[in-house]
Amino acid sequence: MLEPFYKYKADSKMFRSAYIWTYIPFVFALLFFVVGLLLSSYVAGNIDAANRVDLMTRVQTIAMLTNRSDVAELSGTDQDLVLPAYDRLKKTLYDLHSVNGGARFLYFQRSNATNDKLIFLVDSEDPASKDYSPPGQVYEETSPLEMKNYLDAVSFTEGPYEDSWGSWVSGYAPVWWQGKVVGIFGMDISALSWRAQIFSYRFILIAISLLVGAAFVILGLYIRNSISCIAAIDKVNVELEEEKKKNNSTS
Repeated sequence: MLEPFYKYKADSKMFRSAYIWTYIPFVFALLFFVVGLLLSSYVAGNIDAANRVDLMTRVQTIAMLTNRSDVAELSGTDQDLVLPAYDRLKKTLYDLHSVNGGARFLYFQRSNATNDKLIFLVDSEDPASKDYSPPGQVYEETSPLEMKNYLDAVSFTEGPYEDSWGSWVSGYAPVWWQGKVVGIFGMDISALSWRAQIFSYRFILIAISLLVGAAFVILGLYIRNSISCIAAIDKVNVELEEEKKKNNSTS
């Protein structure tokens, strides 16, 4: 049978071995923290990808179900303001804006005559708003990616990026009518809210890993302190035993 732990000498091999084992909880604490960081990055990437698929689905659906002949009818000039087609699309964008949570701007665009910039056809903003874009307004910050994908009639997402209106993640889908692209539908979502949602999931995972890691650290400190206390008791017992033997030898 093993002797009680207090009988082991503080400098014994078994004591040193037991003390080395106290590092294991600290190793697990570090491991959980690293795994938490890696897992949070993996989950954040998946959430970002899933949100982009959702955004793409929304803009493609709207581009397909909207009255595309109305989009084709617009010229991208002030003359559109008196057209019933413009009014119908304006009302449609108002309604879509109210049911698409998180979307800040919805709009239809088309390339300009030189195919190097996009122009606004109609947007979801009230004409009294400072963010309103009238028909024909050139989107000066048209990126090469936006222009290329428009000309290639490709649906895509872009961002986070910044323009004169703020910081956004955007989704775009071409609008087809009678075999040709007559415009593009766009939806802008605040990059701040986009990042905040992803960060919230990362924070939860990292917080859990830190809590579990902290529990292992506390366990390791407790075990190490316990062994130190046992070693101190063992030392006192040894000293008492030696003192007793010394007293017996002198009596």
